[in-house]
Amino acid sequence: MPIRCLLTTLCLCSLVAGGCNSTSRGIRTEGGVITDWTYAPESIRIHPLSRVKFNEAGDQARVEARIEMRDRDGFSTRGLGDLTLFLSGSSDMGSHTQVEWQCDLSTVDMNGKQYDCVTRTYLAHLELLQSNDIPLEPMLRARLTMPDGSVLSDRKPIRITTAGSKSEPLDD
Repeated sequence: MPIRCLLTTLCLCSLVAGGCNSTSRGIRTEGGVITDWTYAPESIRIHPLSRVKFNEAGDQARVEARIEMRDRDGFSTRGLGDLTLFLSGSSDMGSHTQVEWQCDLSTVDMNGKQYDCVTRTYLAHLELLQSNDIPLEPMLRARLTMPDGSVLSDRKPIRITTAGSKSEPLDD
């Protein structure tokens, strides 16, 4: 009888210990930053809602860039890093123009301010200072440099709209 109890206990212990072994990537942090996470972004895309938007008077414009991060399964996820956005294209005078913005997504506070939970994208309002900054056929490029140094990028043409079409105010 004591041998049965001992064998039963050993079998239960081996089952419990074996259940702790996992083949999936776990969460590892270095200085409070997640460096190895199963659902970390593996790709980014410029969301179709991204656009250049003019105010009703047509004299001020800004880029509303929406960037979606996707995990290895293709689902939307959040991520950390430095996001650089580029708007480029040819102007009405035939010259090539490019404007660049930096979005810091490396801290929890900044990450949360940029994230739009409805569309599951990062939203950046990027002011265009001069009318010649607005290309005729705007091309938006996004580059995310993650904490481990890896870089994800995407490029997509975006549309131009006016604020009067949806009666939205241009300034927040």
